[in-house]
Amino acid sequence: MVRINDRALRSCLVAVTVATASACGSAEGQSESHTGGETSDSGGRTTSASESLSGGFGESESGDVSSGSASDSATNTGDATTSASMSQGGSTEDPTDSASTSTTTSGTGDTDDTNDTNDTNDTEETATDSTGDSEDTGDEPLPACNKSNSWTLDADFDQGLAVNVHHDAPTSDQLQISIDDFWAPKPYMFVAQTDEGRVLKIDTVTGKQVARYPSLLLEDCPSCNINPATWKPSRISIDMDGDMYVANRAFSVQGAITKIAGAEDECVDRDGDGQISTSHDANDDGIIDVNDPAEYKGQDDECLLYSFPVGPVNGVLRAFTLDGQGHAYVGSFNENAAYKLDVTQSPPVILEKIALTSRPYGFAVRGDYLYHPALNWAPTSRFDMAKKTGVNLPVLENYGGTVDSKGIAWYGTKFGLARCDYDDPKNSCDITYINDKIFGVTVDHYDQIWGTSLTTIYKFDNSGALLGSTPLVSGYGVSIGHDGHPRVIGWHAVHKVEAGPKGGPPGAATQYWHGHMDGVGAFNYTYTDFTGFMAHNVSVKVGQWSVIHDGGEFDAAWGKVPYNTEPEGKVPDGTTLTVEVRASNTLGELGVQPWIPVVDGAVAEPVVGRLIELRARLRIDDPHLLESPVLSDLCVLRAGVEP
Repeated sequence: MVRINDRALRSCLVAVTVATASACGSAEGQSESHTGGETSDSGGRTTSASESLSGGFGESESGDVSSGSASDSATNTGDATTSASMSQGGSTEDPTDSASTSTTTSGTGDTDDTNDTNDTNDTEETATDSTGDSEDTGDEPLPACNKSNSWTLDADFDQGLAVNVHHDAPTSDQLQISIDDFWAPKPYMFVAQTDEGRVLKIDTVTGKQVARYPSLLLEDCPSCNINPATWKPSRISIDMDGDMYVANRAFSVQGAITKIAGAEDECVDRDGDGQISTSHDANDDGIIDVNDPAEYKGQDDECLLYSFPVGPVNGVLRAFTLDGQGHAYVGSFNENAAYKLDVTQSPPVILEKIALTSRPYGFAVRGDYLYHPALNWAPTSRFDMAKKTGVNLPVLENYGGTVDSKGIAWYGTKFGLARCDYDDPKNSCDITYINDKIFGVTVDHYDQIWGTSLTTIYKFDNSGALLGSTPLVSGYGVSIGHDGHPRVIGWHAVHKVEAGPKGGPPGAATQYWHGHMDGVGAFNYTYTDFTGFMAHNVSVKVGQWSVIHDGGEFDAAWGKVPYNTEPEGKVPDGTTLTVEVRASNTLGELGVQPWIPVVDGAVAEPVVGRLIELRARLRIDDPHLLESPVLSDLCVLRAGVEP
């Protein structure tokens, strides 16, 4: 099974089968993660089959407004020529392209006609439906589930695109989460530039700046202060779609969270001009110039999805995390409180306010527990959200924190690293003394701990023993990137750090761009999950599979997607399996269509188009469970057709 992220195939020709897609995954310029061969996604959003075929965001990806264009062009221009097909023998060209019988996708999403225009009739002749018949179906009955429109065997699943799922023996002919691998974040990091009230997006492959946004959409928060210097963004987390959330601390004024789209097809055309206006590197110099209206859109940026006020004036929002199940937790420092939000809705809905037993200075969530440092003299805490009780443990000058796969919390402290087991009856934390103050802390896919001081990044094993260190400039926050290597945000610098071998010391640190064109440095202040690694590998564990099916007929109406009809299919307690679809007549349109859920085997809303994309997401919600949900089979049917 080729475990790749979809954008790894964007430079490949659309011609042959996905069974050979591994050649594309190793294209020059791609970065391989430590996930058993999984290749990193360089598109910055949810992986899906349409992205490898159409350039991900549709035709607009090749324009000058894409928030991900820097990464896309930099990482998808290798020499790979192996191609990916749509499923089950369907036509591989854009069905509306009458000038060509086949197309290729470039690194920017443009299509290149490969045949002479005299072959204008070939498209209609080769545009077949899933049964191999021509698109004129006449009065023949539409097929039920069969080989042409179903996926159940290894070879069938290989026609789709898999992220952190597999069908390896002995569990062949079914998909399950790769427990020993990890969900690679999108290849971006987000940096809160707190004194400016902005968020910087950096490509973690190239190190170049991709976009810069205001951290607050003022029209959504009339009670917020209009001066960006008062917003004070800091805590950041990323969801499965690559969308970013940031909490604005807002001392003495109203605090709010802001959601920013991770890719253009998630943005909103607020002015109705048919185009997305958003920050991008217009002159391709690797820096976003806030004084250039072509590169920085400010409040007019249409990738600012919403802002949402949380808590009272001067609540000071110093903690934020996502639980991977559609909830966000926002910590109001001055209230000793957490707000639980439903972020599946836009704008979000506050579900409850939780009274904590210590001050929230940063959140990590695992199962029913919310872990958090409290800053300096206040005790760290593990709060049981089901029982509404907390266990506090003192850590001298605690700062950043994280939690590992065993539920052990780790905090930066005045003299090193604190290991806190809240179930240990001794009621104290173990300290690894290094005579240096650690600020940001995170955990990698090997359960190794990383901590940063102002001059050094440290690597520890899961007992807390120091494995080694690497010097860097103004280190502060740390998160694991798409390739398994740490990224570090410093007050005045941003770095990539070579992870080094498991159980061994880290390698060298490489500094990225981070400031303004005029050389005036920005003050970076982020030390939470600014790549999204924790949210999808520790809070929950996730995987995904997607495929495009060509129905062979324009404006086809799709009605049912029966799945897990075989006895091998299962969704154990503590796990989730969801299926969604979207459809259009062209590949370019497909990438911008909304996902529609499948409920009890039926599409929840009408879905119409010749091409239909199916996406299955598998998730382990219970942190103590090592059993995955299983997708045994999947079928797509036209409206009115029974399985």
